[in-house]
Amino acid sequence: MRRLWHSRLVRGIIIALIDIILVASMYILYKHYNRNTSSHRTSLREQREELELLQERQLELEQRLSAIDKEFREKTNRPTGFVVPLFFDMNQDMLPDIVFSTRSGKWAGMIALAPGELPGNDGKISMQQFHEYLGDGWKYCVAWDGETDLHTFIRTIRNRLAERDIEWPGILYFPVGTYKSAYDDMLREANIRIVIHHGEEELEIPTRQIRGDGLEKTAAVDWRAAFLKDSIKTARSQGAIMVVDFKSSDGRNDVRLSDMKGVISDLSQEKSNYQSLNLTTLSEAVDAMTERQLQEPQRKEAYLQKREEPAKELEQVLERIEELTGQ
Repeated sequence: MRRLWHSRLVRGIIIALIDIILVASMYILYKHYNRNTSSHRTSLREQREELELLQERQLELEQRLSAIDKEFREKTNRPTGFVVPLFFDMNQDMLPDIVFSTRSGKWAGMIALAPGELPGNDGKISMQQFHEYLGDGWKYCVAWDGETDLHTFIRTIRNRLAERDIEWPGILYFPVGTYKSAYDDMLREANIRIVIHHGEEELEIPTRQIRGDGLEKTAAVDWRAAFLKDSIKTARSQGAIMVVDFKSSDGRNDVRLSDMKGVISDLSQEKSNYQSLNLTTLSEAVDAMTERQLQEPQRKEAYLQKREEPAKELEQVLERIEELTGQ
């Protein structure tokens, strides 16, 4: 009997110990689970907060890069175009009115000089007027008639200019259909650095690129050409150079001054409407385009450097977002 009682007591103690162990184990597991759940909730909350901050930073960096790209595109795609008005009639009753009509637009053009069209000649503007116009920013070139032997013409006009103490301009105008690349070596020897053509030998109109070979070739369009406005628009939109040839393509001079003034007024209005258009002289236009082309590599390098840091940070932000979202 005593042995039976003892056996039951031991069994009861064992069961009680097992119960205690089970309860203790469950309690420990509960506490561990609770702690892990709380830690997991904290981790999820921290991840959500980090993700929100990263997404905000992503938006900031994308906007910053977009602004940098837009600035570069605008500077690259909207360069200044140049229109060069070139006038041929040196008559005392013509050129002064033309010069006066350009002053309201605050721009200057170019004057074409030839053996029969020189300041100081009978019926032409005086040397004093000529120098006044140069003081206002006007420039000049020499204009071949297309008939006289070119070499003889250059020698003659150079001597005539020297007689009047007028510097050699280094710019030569070719009438429509007369320019040939076969002249280039002779032109370089004559210290011609810019020629004005009318699209001969498939040369482009207007001129979009400076060649940099010592003899620049710039295009001219007759002032009464049907496509004049389109050519001006192209020069403006593409940052090109175009000379407006205020001389009839058939060589006649029976044009009315009022008609010229109308075109001059249109040019002034075009310049006023668009900051990307400049009415200027040919040498200034060529120099400005040359400088722009020289600066293009530096501008591209500066653009790439400016976007390098935010682009690198954006890449890191996107990688971290991918880690958090598992995508």
